[in-house]
Amino acid sequence: MKEDKGSPACVDSATGRDDYCRAILWSLEDEIFVLDRDRLITDVNKDFLPLCGKRKEEVLGRPCHEIALGLDRPCDEAGEPCWFEDAFRTGKTRHFRRHQITRDESRILVDVHLCPLRDKRGRITHLIKRVRDISQEVRLEAQLRQAHKMEAMGTMAAGIAHEFNNILGSIFLNAELALQGVDPEHETGLFVRRILDAGRRARDLVGQILTFGRQGRQERIPVHIVPLVKETLKLLRASLPASVEIRNEITTSTGIIDADPAQIHLVLTHLCLNAAQAMAAEGGGILEVRLEDTEVDAETATGHPDLHEGSYLRLTVRDNGPGMEPWVLERIFEPFFTTKRVDEGTGMGLALVHGVVRGYDGAVMVKSRPGQGALFEVYLPRAEIGVPDELTPEGPLVGGRERILFVDDEASVTGAAGHVLRRLGYRVTTLTEAEKALESFRNAPEDFDLVITDLTMPRMDGIQLGKAIREIRPDMPIVLCTGYRDVITPEEMGSLGVRELLLKPMTRSRLAAAVRSALGDLSGRGIAVPLAARG
Repeated sequence: MKEDKGSPACVDSATGRDDYCRAILWSLEDEIFVLDRDRLITDVNKDFLPLCGKRKEEVLGRPCHEIALGLDRPCDEAGEPCWFEDAFRTGKTRHFRRHQITRDESRILVDVHLCPLRDKRGRITHLIKRVRDISQEVRLEAQLRQAHKMEAMGTMAAGIAHEFNNILGSIFLNAELALQGVDPEHETGLFVRRILDAGRRARDLVGQILTFGRQGRQERIPVHIVPLVKETLKLLRASLPASVEIRNEITTSTGIIDADPAQIHLVLTHLCLNAAQAMAAEGGGILEVRLEDTEVDAETATGHPDLHEGSYLRLTVRDNGPGMEPWVLERIFEPFFTTKRVDEGTGMGLALVHGVVRGYDGAVMVKSRPGQGALFEVYLPRAEIGVPDELTPEGPLVGGRERILFVDDEASVTGAAGHVLRRLGYRVTTLTEAEKALESFRNAPEDFDLVITDLTMPRMDGIQLGKAIREIRPDMPIVLCTGYRDVITPEEMGSLGVRELLLKPMTRSRLAAAVRSALGDLSGRGIAVPLAARG
């Protein structure tokens, strides 16, 4: 803000002009007051009065240190810096931020602007002080920075997970090939099975990384919530203060819900962190997490608009922290509402919990009293179907004699997959560059019955390759390999000729099933591979 040496009208103008300026001052939304060289308040606006809790006539003519700061003596005598003295002395505007305690004893961050007012001779006669509460603005900025950071981390995590999936795919395929023809009781078979077990654990870890990397992309799949809760608590244990003890009790017999695992992880994480932070401020405490089956009857459903009669899983998070006042409970799920300091949180955690749970046709209930801790109950509808075991197919693998073009930029994947497919009877051409694959197909489009391509490849991705191939042969079936379930919609799959999505890391059984499903058995060329050869 520039010094105003040419607009002294608000100080010593005619009465009409003076009233006009005061009307403008009164209407402004920031907290504003004007003081003279004796540090006496000469004018205020409507937003300043709630700050001091007085009427206008009670503040005019009173010292600024008494009204604005609640001091019984001037700032310099009270050991406080006096910004007004510097502004009167130098004639310069001052702009700074500071924390301020409100009448309800909450701590806010304010933006302060001091501007000298001059008379017609250029002498400084008054100062105008503008104060604006920027706490929510700062929270929004922090949330935006966090969102950008999480987006960058998610992108990086997805890239890392993609590379790990390629490595794991090669491990799975080669280990399963090695297991063929090996006596299950022989120590070699034992060693290979241990490799596969380790690979499955690594696959689950990569799945968690990919879930994090989705950054809000929600999918509903049957989820076994018990291992998800246990894993989340294990991860939280490392980040919570040692003064917070975690206890858990899981009694559900089914534990299956239709949800996005990342969103359920988010719900439990926010509830536990919120409870732990409340207890840590009191020196620690006990965090109890329960997971159980429950039936919601008509009476219970009537008392809560988000609940309906039926079978639910109830996730309970209880703490023995300081509890909450009734007015806090009323606003607990409001976005950006928080009783924490500006630098301690954005106030979005419980709002996100509420939004996620309602999105799954569930409900969140909270009970708390001052000094008695807090209890959060999350109700999630139980799913009627179970979680498929992708790594335990029934019956023999089915092969064939068709001709397959397999494309992946990872040579270890093409090598292992090509070996598996050839053992199943297929004739396979493997390539690691999409451009070369397209050239090979263009030169002899009738030499192939199926194209299997990785989604993520340099220069030309799998979708681009699939489109180019379908322009040459519109009837060519495509199998798309990817680490994501939701990378493509069923409509897009149909328009691109994608018959199957082959999830990475691929295993021998997944690969065989995807190929046979994409080709179909109408030709009668399917070949059952004996169970002993499955591995």
